[in-house]
Amino acid sequence: MNSITLQDLKNKLIELEIELSPFSKEKVSQRKAELGGMPKQLEDYFLTIGWFDEISDSGMGCHMDDLDDLKIETADQIKKDWKVVPESANEKDDYLLIGRESVSVCEFFIKVKDFDMADPTVYTNMEGYPYQIDEDCDTLSKFFDLIALSAEEA
Repeated sequence: MNSITLQDLKNKLIELEIELSPFSKEKVSQRKAELGGMPKQLEDYFLTIGWFDEISDSGMGCHMDDLDDLKIETADQIKKDWKVVPESANEKDDYLLIGRESVSVCEFFIKVKDFDMADPTVYTNMEGYPYQIDEDCDTLSKFFDLIALSAEEA
């Protein structure tokens, strides 16, 4: 998987005739405050691309969650939800749920403590394998590429 810029992703979606619905700066700032922060690259995603229905409606591919659906999963919640947490899950950290595979087989997260990173690490949560780094999609910019590939296949 390649790392792509937001502009490249936006251009690809426009080329595929996908209607984008960027959020206002006020809405993004409000949600960022509610979450206690947000990576700059993710903030820019919502200001530039926002939400589009095509991928989630198709039942295929991966997409970013709607701005209002972003949520923090705390370390305490993780310990409660996973009866046996694998060592690699590092249940000492809080995670921001940012996206999912369309039928929710896989979810994508960023560690809250990584909000200041230029291209934060992305973790996946798949059945039986919580909060792992996926080598093919290990950064937010690679997740953008996954969104582009999903849009092409939708």
